[in-house]
Amino acid sequence: YRQRLKEVQKMLNDLRRNATFFGTYSSLTNIEVLGEAWFRQMKRDLPPMEFRTSILCLPVDIMKDGFYSSMRPSHKYNSTDFHYLDSLGYDIEKLQQQDCRMDGDLQSEKPLCIAFDFNSNINCMVVGQTDEGRRRLNVVKSFYVKYTKKLPDLVNDFCKYYHYFKTHEVIFYYDTTALGSNYAVNDEDFRWVICNQLEKNGWQVRPVPIGRPMGHLEKQLLINRGFDGRARLVPYFNEQNNESLLISVQTAGVYNGKKDKRLEKTMETEESKLEERTDFSDAFDTLYIGCERFPQETVVLPVTSDF
Repeated sequence: YRQRLKEVQKMLNDLRRNATFFGTYSSLTNIEVLGEAWFRQMKRDLPPMEFRTSILCLPVDIMKDGFYSSMRPSHKYNSTDFHYLDSLGYDIEKLQQQDCRMDGDLQSEKPLCIAFDFNSNINCMVVGQTDEGRRRLNVVKSFYVKYTKKLPDLVNDFCKYYHYFKTHEVIFYYDTTALGSNYAVNDEDFRWVICNQLEKNGWQVRPVPIGRPMGHLEKQLLINRGFDGRARLVPYFNEQNNESLLISVQTAGVYNGKKDKRLEKTMETEESKLEERTDFSDAFDTLYIGCERFPQETVVLPVTSDF
């Protein structure tokens, strides 16, 4: 018994050797040094969201008067395959190499649904799966690349993450912004680049055009009906796999009756990252509209009879 206890203690000491404690604290804990006047000035000078997150260290809240005003904390969930994690033991290197085997919310026999948003500086991709029986659209993962990395790199990141996914098939929803244009990736348009890169990686692609981009007001009403449970599908976000996407969705405001996109034209800063702006939420919009309005899954309903 003592020998076994020593072995366990040695193993714990080895694990603790490189352990790091991480904590977040409000600047208010240091008010004696910073002074009350400094806090008042920061509140005047900084945008409300930046003051809450950078100074008070509060989590990002859902804007009650934002574009997705019907979203609630209950639309976020966590799902980890702990059986797979347990099988890795204490192999830190394997734990750091994240892939879809760690996700517990995937339906391995069904294809993945994907949608994109395109920009010269950032390209975003949102991945979901529909659960028609439970009226859910699970947003299971999101990806983005910036600056020197372009659309093929984004698709490669997706393929690497889902290499172990059983069904190598995707339903690719896209609107007319994916056609006839390309930010100098090659001579083909976005739709071709995505389909070609997926097929090169051994994936089957089912492209589904959804037409012209939906108007802001119609889109806002449709998606908020979904959050309210009054549409065919209710969107839910895997919180662990969609950190930047959730910030983009939760902080998307409204300006002149449309989604507030004014930040998209400004330089990136540490407080205003490209992946946290409305580009990412636009990719989610396309995914939801596609899954809600253009379903590809056959639903078999039980039939009962009084005879």
